[in-house]
Amino acid sequence: MAIYITRRLLLLPVLLVGLSLITFVVSHKIPGNPLVAQLGLRGASNPQTVRTYRKKWGLDRSLPEQYVAYVGNLLHGDFGRSLVSQRPVSEDLKQYMPATIELAVASLIVAAVPGLLLGIWAAVRANTVTDSAIRLIALLGSSLPVFWLGLIVLFLLYGRLGWLPGPGRLSPYATPPPQVTGLYTVDSLLAGKPELFWDALKHLVLPAFVLGWSTMGVITRMSRSSLLDVLKTDYVRTARAKGLTPLTVLRRHAVRNAIVPTLTVTSLAFGGLLAGAVLTEVVFSWPGIGQYAVQSADNLDVPGVMGVTLVAGLLYVLVNLLADILYALFDPRIRYA
Repeated sequence: MAIYITRRLLLLPVLLVGLSLITFVVSHKIPGNPLVAQLGLRGASNPQTVRTYRKKWGLDRSLPEQYVAYVGNLLHGDFGRSLVSQRPVSEDLKQYMPATIELAVASLIVAAVPGLLLGIWAAVRANTVTDSAIRLIALLGSSLPVFWLGLIVLFLLYGRLGWLPGPGRLSPYATPPPQVTGLYTVDSLLAGKPELFWDALKHLVLPAFVLGWSTMGVITRMSRSSLLDVLKTDYVRTARAKGLTPLTVLRRHAVRNAIVPTLTVTSLAFGGLLAGAVLTEVVFSWPGIGQYAVQSADNLDVPGVMGVTLVAGLLYVLVNLLADILYALFDPRIRYA
C-alpha cells in the first residue's frame, strides 16, 4: 500500500501539468475578447491602452511562452492574478473554497447516509412495493434538474411557508464568526456562538438537500444493485444454511462486500460536489468556487477559470486516491502491487 500511495502521489504533478495544458489551450480558444470584457469598448479601441494592458498581463507574448511562464509560477504556488478582483487567484480560492467544502460535505452526508440505507432496504425488499417506491425516489433524485429543484424548494419552504431561511450562508443581520477554518458551522462553535451555529446550519439545509438528493439517487441505485449481486453468491447461501440470522448475514457478509462498488460512486460524487456545485451556488447565492467560476467565465478571466479547474482536478485525483485506500480497508482480498 505504501508503494502504491507513493506512486500515485508522484504522478500528481504529471496529471496537473496535463490538466493545465488542456485548460490553458481551451481557455485561450474560447470565443470572446478579454480586452473588451476588461477595458470596455472605449478602452479596447485605444491602441495605447491595449498595449499597456497586454504588456501588464503578459498577453503580448506567444502562447507557448505564456504557458511556460504559467507552469513556472504554478511550481511556486502562484496561480496568477485575477483580471477581475486584481488579487492573486490563490487568495480568491482561499476565500471561496471553504464555502464549497462546507456545502459539499453537508451534501455528501445528505446523499450517502440515506442513499446507502435506502439501497440496502430496497435490496432486502427486492421486487416489493417498498423496493418500487425507493427506486422511484432514486429515479426522481437523479432526474430532476438541480436548478429547478432549488427554485421550487426556495419558493415553498422559504417563500411560502417560511420554515427555512433563504439564500446566503448567514442571515443579513448576522456577523460571520472569526475565521479559523472558513466553515461557518465549525468556526461559530469554536467561537462559542451557538446561535450563530444554528443560523449557519439552517442556511445550509436547503442547498445541501438540493445538491445531495441527485447524488443520493445514484448511491441508492448502486448500493441496491451491488447488494443484490452479493446476496446471490454462494458464501451468502452458505451463511444462511449455517443458521445465521438474516441481520447477521447482511451485516457480516453481504454489506461489507457490496459496499466496495458504492465507494467508487461516492468518491466520484464527492469530487463532483466539490467541483461542480455551480448551479446550486448560483441559485442559493452561495459564495463558493462555483460562483467564482461563473464570475470568471462571464468576465473572460482566464487565470480565475484555470485556477478553479486545476483545484477541481486536484480534488478529483485526491478523492480517487482516498477511495482506493478505502477499498483495501473494506475488502482484504484487494492487494496493490
